[in-house]
Amino acid sequence: MTRKLLPLLVVLAALGALPAAAGASPSWLAPTTVASLGASGSTGYSKVAMDPNGDAIVVWLEMDDRGTPAPGDDIPVVKAAYRPAGGTFGDPTTISDNTTTYAYVPQVGMDDAGNALIVWAEDAVGATIPRYRSRSADGTLGPIKNLALAAGGEFVQTFETTSYSTSPRLAINKDGKAVVVWGTSNSVVRAAKGTIAGGFDAATPLNNAADGTLYSLSTAIDDAGDALFAFEQDSGIRWRIYSRAWPAGSTSPIGPGPELRSVDADNNRSANPVVAMTPDGRATMVWSHSIKDPDPATSYQVRVVYQNRTAPADWGTGVWSVQDDVYAPESSGGTGYRFPDLVVTPSNMAVVIWTSVVAPNRVRTAVRSSGGGFGSEQTLSGPGVSTVAPHLATNARGDVLAVFPSTVGGNPVIQSALIPAGQNQFGATKEDLDTAAPAPSSFPPPYGQVALDDEGNGIGVWTRQQGPVSQFDLRVAGFDQGAPRLNGISVPDTGVAGKPIAMSISPLDVWSTPTTTWEFGDGTTATGASVSHVYANPGNVTVRVTAADPFGNASTTTRIINVTASIVDADGDGSPSNVDCNDNNPAIRPNATDTPGNGVDEDCSGADTVLKLGSSVRTFWRAFKTYTTISTLALRNVPAGAVVYIKCKGKGCPFKKTKKLTFKKAKGVSSIKSLFNYTKGKGKKKRKHVSKLKVGTTIEVQFTLKNAVGRWYSYKMRARKLPKQSDGCLAVNTVTKTKC
Repeated sequence: MTRKLLPLLVVLAALGALPAAAGASPSWLAPTTVASLGASGSTGYSKVAMDPNGDAIVVWLEMDDRGTPAPGDDIPVVKAAYRPAGGTFGDPTTISDNTTTYAYVPQVGMDDAGNALIVWAEDAVGATIPRYRSRSADGTLGPIKNLALAAGGEFVQTFETTSYSTSPRLAINKDGKAVVVWGTSNSVVRAAKGTIAGGFDAATPLNNAADGTLYSLSTAIDDAGDALFAFEQDSGIRWRIYSRAWPAGSTSPIGPGPELRSVDADNNRSANPVVAMTPDGRATMVWSHSIKDPDPATSYQVRVVYQNRTAPADWGTGVWSVQDDVYAPESSGGTGYRFPDLVVTPSNMAVVIWTSVVAPNRVRTAVRSSGGGFGSEQTLSGPGVSTVAPHLATNARGDVLAVFPSTVGGNPVIQSALIPAGQNQFGATKEDLDTAAPAPSSFPPPYGQVALDDEGNGIGVWTRQQGPVSQFDLRVAGFDQGAPRLNGISVPDTGVAGKPIAMSISPLDVWSTPTTTWEFGDGTTATGASVSHVYANPGNVTVRVTAADPFGNASTTTRIINVTASIVDADGDGSPSNVDCNDNNPAIRPNATDTPGNGVDEDCSGADTVLKLGSSVRTFWRAFKTYTTISTLALRNVPAGAVVYIKCKGKGCPFKKTKKLTFKKAKGVSSIKSLFNYTKGKGKKKRKHVSKLKVGTTIEVQFTLKNAVGRWYSYKMRARKLPKQSDGCLAVNTVTKTKC
């Protein structure tokens, strides 16, 4: 979603508490003076950005003495302060060069990861040029870099008034893709695209300087990196609005030049364009438009007009709709242009805010649903509003917050109104956000500014002029619409009656320190982020934890604990009876050493450890064409108590029944060759017999031991080759063959 860059004022001190939650109405904190600009209102001109998490960064202009006490030596510099969600603003950091150069009207934006980009104009290298500096989410500041050096003697314009603005404008999308546009002294509009982390490509001109004097600029960027630009040029007879599109991935904008957006006729005066985009690239643009009335000749029909742009799959081929009125034209004694503001929500709902030119002047607004036209206008302020620039902010869920100066009973005030997410009309206007004495004499430009996070929490800032000596103060107030976040919940699944159970949570609220309340499910409660509770009885209990801010905004969640009966350790082995499988024998307990094959489960694993025999057979054969003889056949590593079975099947076997050998003692090597090669007869009839095992005959040896995994080995005789060997394991207490 395009993050609208909202002018905001300096924040030099920590802000007070502020959050939001179920059952509570959105609330503003009482404003606080966070910095004094003395008697000079030329500084301030601040901007603010908020990421979806509620982290905020503020940039502003402030007079810097450059280390000398002489007042005439002061120069304006850009400063910044950062505030993490739930924390406080850190010390201000000087962003621009504070040695010899003057800085002008900064801009700031943030991506969804909390990385920030600051852009400003500064006197340097013989001209006024746009510069930028990044701030990563971890607080690391990048070096000062130039967006462009002066070309052909031009310098960057730095105007920012209630009528027009040509100072650099910045837009950043959720991934940190950025676009900057600025105007030059010879009415050239230049733009550069880049990223917060990687910097910017070379600047590209967008307009034809011959079309007239440049006044106002606007830009927007979608999630893909497609960018739109809008600007105003005055030919001396006609004030025209132009646009230019720059698709993502392209090295240059579309077309040889800009597109004329406004109606082109004499005495048509179009001014102050504002463009906004949805995350998927749909766009809306508004501007003020005046048409000279023939009767009387000094009168003008003044209106705010709009156009919509489609976002097809090939974004660059999108088209604008025809110009249409946001509201019915008003008759004015002058051109009556006003500074409208515009936001577009992710659902493509557009909200426009402006100041009526017809007395008694009022701040008004209109809303357009996606695909439709603007509905009836809604009046937000009381009468008597002077020429002001009201401001809007929106977020990913679709809240829209407005802040603007007004008058109540003839006194200047700051007012606010909210369209909650899912609705399409502003609620009741907050009449006065600044009532502290002494009463203000005015709220000078840049008037009230706002920013929102994705939970609906926001911040409002304005400059207040007061007192007989024109003291300028920077005022800030938090806007609370989001409930505390329930981070880091730690509640165990089980516990024991009569013993303490520790529970904790790390709640976070954008503006305040939440109060945490625990309900333990047995009629008792406690407060605090970390608690401990003892249950008297076993059973399943539901623990409810609630974090609330001072306004009653609260978040709640539950966990279930299975509380078991109190337990003992009868044998004193350190393992209580609920985990010890034999609480009467200290040698039997969890994590004890288990003796394999003894039939005792010493480590409480659920069964005795199974022994796997490592027995094997040593062989040496002599293979002939039709038979094979045995030179060596011996059992190896036979444990005590083992039973070994020898089988012979086929021609040449000296026995048919299975031989069974029982070993009372362990044997490292035990020859069984004599089962096949032996001496027959006595005396002179005595002769040696060597079994000739015919091709295909098989010998199999099986090793078994009670409660142990056995082993088997098989040898099949082959012609003129050593026997083919097979082997594997035997299931416990059987001779069933299994894989090892």
